[in-house]
Amino acid sequence: MKICITYNLLAFVILNLIWASSCLANSNLSSLIIALDKKIQILIQQRKLAGSAVAIIANGKIVHLKPYGVRKLGSKLPIDLMTVFQLGSVSKPITALVTAILKQHGSLDLDTSINTHFSWLNPQTSIRHLLSHTTGYPRAGWNNKIENNHTREKLLFDLSQTSQSLPGQMYDYHNVAFSLIEKVLESTYGHAFCHLCQKILFQPLSMSSTTCGYTAFELTQNKAWPHQKTKKGVLKSSKSLSKYYHLHVPSAAGVNANITDMAQFLYFCLEGNAALLSKENLAAYYTPFVETPEATRTYKIEGANAKSYYALGWRVLHAHNKRIIFHGGWLKGFMNFIAFLPDQQIGIVILSNCESGFVKNESINFLMSVN
Repeated sequence: MKICITYNLLAFVILNLIWASSCLANSNLSSLIIALDKKIQILIQQRKLAGSAVAIIANGKIVHLKPYGVRKLGSKLPIDLMTVFQLGSVSKPITALVTAILKQHGSLDLDTSINTHFSWLNPQTSIRHLLSHTTGYPRAGWNNKIENNHTREKLLFDLSQTSQSLPGQMYDYHNVAFSLIEKVLESTYGHAFCHLCQKILFQPLSMSSTTCGYTAFELTQNKAWPHQKTKKGVLKSSKSLSKYYHLHVPSAAGVNANITDMAQFLYFCLEGNAALLSKENLAAYYTPFVETPEATRTYKIEGANAKSYYALGWRVLHAHNKRIIFHGGWLKGFMNFIAFLPDQQIGIVILSNCESGFVKNESINFLMSVN
């Protein structure tokens, strides 16, 4: 199934919503969607959110696809279904599944040493370690380097001079170490990373507005503008766009997409695509690799049996007899979230052009509340 991004899109959405009204009659999903819709509208009215867009899929159908608010405060241009957001770290699941597709259709091995691409790495370092943040490099200070516009060459040189612990033993969320996947894929397949994303994932899934890198976002006419709160808590538009993650670590935080394309991606994550990636191979990227106890505290998940993990480009939460696969994405002035229940076939994407904890908290709470 492909979500058509043409003049037939409106008809497609209407048909799905008609179907949704009947299929949700015997569940609490409908009431949860109504409550979420009201919350976002209230936050927009209170100027606690500038704009947002939400996609919800249940049992292979779109049950909610809606934009909210404006692209930029002070402007009357509304967020619509085609408005593009900077995804931040929601780029990581996309990168992971690009890697998964290449692995299924090529000779890529997750556990083979990548020391041939980076001679300074511990010889035991593999793709699996890159995608799970278990390379053995500490994260402290590295985001500051990116945000201070250290070139990619400088970032890699600095990493080569950093002490590396034994891979696979320590989890530490590291954007630069994660981005080493770019050279591995580029050297293996002979194309730039962003080109591979377009060819391997975006085009096959008809994600026609999704791009990788800064220039593509800058040139997009229909884009959301970032917003941040002042010290007094007043929401204001940012003076500029975030660019350095896009320029230097695009695999970690440099993808841009609208809610329509993200609905397509969410569908792929839930249902798979026989031509691209088998469900069995897709599920392997949702399999916990390393425990991350801090995530249960971050999302305020209580219960003695609550456990959180990092898989391959995805986070995993086990709590209250549910398994949630998810990832958030922060970038200056943006907060985004994708999360789903693979066993119940329900998922949600929330995009927002301001830094609001509402996005991540509401996404998790929404899925935890589903019967």
